[in-house]
Amino acid sequence: MCDSKYWKCFSTTTRNEMLDKTLQEISKNNTVFLKNNLFFKKITAQMIQSCQNHVPIVKSNTLNYIFYLTFKILEDSNYDSKILIEFCSTLLSVPGLFKILNENCQIGLNFAEKILKNSLCEKIFVNLVDYGSIRSFMQDTNDVNLMISFLGNMCSLCSIDFDCLKRNIEKFVVIYHQIFLNISHVITPEKVNLEKNQSIRWHPIFGYLKIKTCINNFEIFNQVLDQLRLLWSHKLISILFDFKYSVNEENLASSNNFKYFVKNFFDKAVNKKSNFLNTPEAVSVYRVCSFYRQFLFLINEPKIEILSALSIEEEFLLGLWAFVTNIGPLCGLKELVKILENGRDFSSHLIFDVFYLMCNLVLYSVTVLDENEFYVEQKVLKLNDYKQIGSFLNNLLYHVIANGLIELNSLDHDPYFTVFHQLLFSLYVKDCRRLFTDGPEFWTIKEIRIKIFMEDLEKETKKTLFILNKIPHVIPLRHRIEILKNKIEKDKQIFLGQECSSLKITIRRNRLVEDAFQNLSSLPSKMLKSPIRITFMNEFGLKEAGIDQDGVFKEFLQQTVQNLLNPEFNLFKLTSDQYLYPSPASYFVEEHLQMFQFLGKLIAKAVYESLVIDAEFAPFFLRQIAGYRSQFSYSFLDDLVTLDQELYKNLNFIKHDQNIDDLELNFTHSENHLGKLITHDLVPSGELIKVTNSNKIKYIHLMAHYKLHRQIKDQINAFNEGFKSIIKQDWINMFSVSEIQRLISGCLNDLDIEDLKKNVQYWGGLHSSHRLIKWLWEIVENDFTKEEKSLFLKFVTSSPKPPLMGFSTLNPPFTIRCVEIEEEEGTIYDSSLKGFFKTLMNIGGTNTSRLPTSSTCFNLLKLPNYSKKSTLKDKLRYAIKSNSGFELS
Repeated sequence: MCDSKYWKCFSTTTRNEMLDKTLQEISKNNTVFLKNNLFFKKITAQMIQSCQNHVPIVKSNTLNYIFYLTFKILEDSNYDSKILIEFCSTLLSVPGLFKILNENCQIGLNFAEKILKNSLCEKIFVNLVDYGSIRSFMQDTNDVNLMISFLGNMCSLCSIDFDCLKRNIEKFVVIYHQIFLNISHVITPEKVNLEKNQSIRWHPIFGYLKIKTCINNFEIFNQVLDQLRLLWSHKLISILFDFKYSVNEENLASSNNFKYFVKNFFDKAVNKKSNFLNTPEAVSVYRVCSFYRQFLFLINEPKIEILSALSIEEEFLLGLWAFVTNIGPLCGLKELVKILENGRDFSSHLIFDVFYLMCNLVLYSVTVLDENEFYVEQKVLKLNDYKQIGSFLNNLLYHVIANGLIELNSLDHDPYFTVFHQLLFSLYVKDCRRLFTDGPEFWTIKEIRIKIFMEDLEKETKKTLFILNKIPHVIPLRHRIEILKNKIEKDKQIFLGQECSSLKITIRRNRLVEDAFQNLSSLPSKMLKSPIRITFMNEFGLKEAGIDQDGVFKEFLQQTVQNLLNPEFNLFKLTSDQYLYPSPASYFVEEHLQMFQFLGKLIAKAVYESLVIDAEFAPFFLRQIAGYRSQFSYSFLDDLVTLDQELYKNLNFIKHDQNIDDLELNFTHSENHLGKLITHDLVPSGELIKVTNSNKIKYIHLMAHYKLHRQIKDQINAFNEGFKSIIKQDWINMFSVSEIQRLISGCLNDLDIEDLKKNVQYWGGLHSSHRLIKWLWEIVENDFTKEEKSLFLKFVTSSPKPPLMGFSTLNPPFTIRCVEIEEEEGTIYDSSLKGFFKTLMNIGGTNTSRLPTSSTCFNLLKLPNYSKKSTLKDKLRYAIKSNSGFELS
């Protein structure tokens, strides 16, 4: 079938001119026969079947003949338009074929020379674009995998004939846009639940997708991904920017030349002052950004690699940043709002493509840079730049939502809004971890009228609910806590009614956790929300005295949670900074996932009842309670240092190592489990994917993600299931990680003595002007250290931190009672009149060696009526430091 000169049955020594012509005619008839009998379609079907069967597409020598016959058919038809369309929709759409051909073809001229000699790229561009054949081609190739394979093979051809690509860049962009437009009609990349939908599989280019395709062996698309890398190369960026000078492969090989091109271009672009958004330079910027915007819309899996490639040279991001800041104050916020008022969509002007790409690049930088690079070295952008970006996005998204510039129902699925929102929250989360702004007030929107907002929230208007769900930080924390309290009160009214019955249970002190788990773990959330009355049984099996007016339940709840959180129980472990996180080895505890669910319910119950728990959780754990918003491009690598310093150091070494190939790493993680080495894939088929300079950033973040999430995801899911059965997801969405910690364990601020004094109740003859009380406040305020103030608070309330909303919300209220040495202990109200008269009779004080005591379940401090201030100070200091607890005397 090939060229007649290779036919061995006719010796070249016996051939004459007549025979050669005859043989050539026969050869031509053969190619006509192949063409008429659908050679391209039939050979393509065989190749697709090979892809499906996980075998090589064809053997190496067969590739040579296919290559030759292909060009023979094209040449003999004089590159007829119909034949070219058939070629594009068949052979040119086989995954990775032209990459394989370029690497293996050996007959006659090599593959690259043949492409150049026949100007194949030029002919395809002319046919598809100039002759308008792109639509008919798309109708023939309506399979997502075939379309992306065609684009990959076109990238291989353009890499060979780079001069043709430069001449036809506009046509290449037309083809590219049409392909992605068609792909967007078939797929909608989004996060999927793999556990609920087992038919969804991982695609090396699109990520997890459920699509109908003729090729279900997705591994072959790693070859296509190699071809597509031309799309985010310096070479393509340069010709997209329409550089008119010295753009060729030789000088683009130098990164310094690329920096020079980009810097000069943006310097020229931002010097245009009049009609800035419509200058030729601005149009070139739009072209580049629109090109990558469309790509990033749909290409999920290699997104990090693409952003990494675009970020290698800082000049690209710096140029985009200079471009948007040149629009006007706060990145031209007023101009952008006007555009949206008219267009009602981010796609109404190409300037939003510039913001889309810039925000993706900034988001990538925020995620990749470690603490030192971000805060100290201030690589790429300065801290002040991040402040400006944060302020711009905060105001833009608020105006879009509050003023209804875009239909709220569409924003959840709007890719522009998604990336703007992601970057805004990533900066907000970064600032919550370690300030680079002026504090929480930086993120609030001053023009919001809280009273009107609260009224609208009561009416449940779409706008206020959307603000509260998407950008809650624009509302000051104290008002969000007030909103939470209101939501809880409404919830109580709905589920419990005006007169709800309480749940009564008996707990043995020496079997606290077991009894609590047995009595409460299986109860529905509605019953757990109701009041719970506890009766304690002592070690002798006798009921303890006391009436539970919420105080005994508080003691029960705090002690049970403390026992479950104790690292010795093995549900939780401590980081090097003494933060709690779920133990990966918790499975040694019987029914460990049910225990996590139960613990989640208890901590949620504490928040529900405004009780504080003395526990500090690891931020990476709380982040996974906080919900989807706090996951936006969050870098688990930042928190890894608190968990595994050695791994953190190793991953940072990989990040900065330029010879990563020498380490021979792949996308797996191995660990010793009970003496057996277990290997986990970081991505599907991770053992087949080598770690390279282009994908190492993805690798180190996947490693950190595995250590801080994947290996404890079952425990986290169980905890979340319990926690969110009482505290709803949309309630917790209002708060950052640090704010959730405050909801659980109280205020992070120092003890506010004045607030405490305003909200104290006095019993036993004491009052605010009593000598003993004056001494007490003077000692706590002036003599106690910060640590001692925390110990004092913990001594009385069991928590070292003040209530989040102040002592007015403490329940039961902080109470101080005067006691005498011979007085029997009872409830808070016992002997109040007797104590009052004794205090009057014993106004000079009682010289007693007795220590102050407390009943933490009632937030009650019991003070003997000391005659000297120094005695009170010494006794109180001793009591709080000895951790004496209940009734030490």
